[in-house]
Amino acid sequence: MKEMDLQSFGQSNFGGLVLGDKRRTKRLAALVDKMCGHPGGTLPAKLPKPEDLRAFYLLMDCDKVTHASVMGGHTAATRQNMEAALREGNTLLVLHDATELDYTSLTSLKGKLGQIGKGTHYGYIC
Repeated sequence: MKEMDLQSFGQSNFGGLVLGDKRRTKRLAALVDKMCGHPGGTLPAKLPKPEDLRAFYLLMDCDKVTHASVMGGHTAATRQNMEAALREGNTLLVLHDATELDYTSLTSLKGKLGQIGKGTHYGYIC
C-alpha cells in the first residue's frame, strides 16, 4: 500500500500546503476531513462544533490562506492522481458539476449577469 493510500482526503489534498504556519496546514486538513463527512448543507451543518466552525472562519480570514494557495494544493494532488491512473493504464473519467447563482431579484446587477435556467433568470454559473 502506498503512503498516500494511508492519508485522509484532507491530508493528501491539503497537507502539503505552505500557509505560513504548520498548524494552519494541519488544521485545514482536519477541517476538510470533517466537512467530507457532511458534504451537503451549510458550514454550520458541516462543522457543528462551535470551535471547529470558528477555527474555519479564522483560517479563511488569514492573509496566508488564499483561494490560490488552497486550490493549488488540491489541484496538484488531483493531477498527480490522474497521471498515476493513466500511467497504470486505467480509464479515467472526469466528472464535474455546476451551480447556478440566481441574482434575478438584484436590480443593481441588471445588465451585468448572464441568463441561467431556461433563460428566465439571471446570474452566474459556477
